[in-house]
Amino acid sequence: MERILNPELDRIVLAALATRYKLLEKREGIHLSSLNYCLTKSYFDQVSPIDPTDTELLNFATGYGLQEIMFPAEMKTFEKDNILYRPDGVIQVNVRDIQLIEIKSTRSGVKRYQEGNLPETWITYMKGGCCIRETETYNLSVIYLAERPSARIISETILFEPEEIKSNWLWILSRKEDLEKALRDKVPPQPFTTAPAWMCESCRYKVICDAVIMLQGGKE
Repeated sequence: MERILNPELDRIVLAALATRYKLLEKREGIHLSSLNYCLTKSYFDQVSPIDPTDTELLNFATGYGLQEIMFPAEMKTFEKDNILYRPDGVIQVNVRDIQLIEIKSTRSGVKRYQEGNLPETWITYMKGGCCIRETETYNLSVIYLAERPSARIISETILFEPEEIKSNWLWILSRKEDLEKALRDKVPPQPFTTAPAWMCESCRYKVICDAVIMLQGGKE
């Protein structure tokens, strides 16, 4: 038997994943996810998008693939205050009770999110979805891919207080104003200020953000 590395095949597979999950297409409108994560990235996605890195492609494809298996029917898109939102899935508990569910996959171990806190970005996104759908309940299923001897899923139902949903939405709206102003002025939001630091390390726009900071004289 002979094994030969085939990097050309890597590109074919990655291109197929990008096409299947529409990862190279520009999204129209302002989405909840655009406001929940990095505003600088959301700006560049709108103004001068570049293709995802191989790591981003694989991470997105893994998440979308798991979501598609669990909820094959495409979810409806909802809108509030000109912000678009499409949940990962919904659970039909009964005729009158339809609950939201978020599907997450992670390479972190179970202890990280079961003994520690959930990522803040997950929480703010779910609270945003609750506001749009006028509910206080959001279900979360986390698939721990790195667990041994096999992957493990742990689900939980999260109940939010009305006041924290309201205050979170005001935060989302303020970020919407910031992004819209940046798009009007054609000036990106200040790099490295609107997202957690870990998110910047693997971002496709990090080189551009570094250049912006350099032009500003190194002020970060």
